[in-house]
Amino acid sequence: MFLLAGWNYDGQHDPKQMEEELLNNSGYQTTDAVKNRKVYTVPAKHVLCVSQYIVNAVEDLADAVYSE
Repeated sequence: MFLLAGWNYDGQHDPKQMEEELLNNSGYQTTDAVKNRKVYTVPAKHVLCVSQYIVNAVEDLADAVYSE
């Protein structure tokens, strides 16, 4: 799986566009993550934090991966 931090800090880095670019990148086409479309975007404010709020990142990741 690929995990992306969704952060559009300047209005030009749409997380969905970054996900599509990764899925369409020829360098990643042979990976199981791309073949199975296992690319997840979680809020950057949770993934990049170094406080007690890191728990939110774990919850975001669990929701993304095990939502089914």
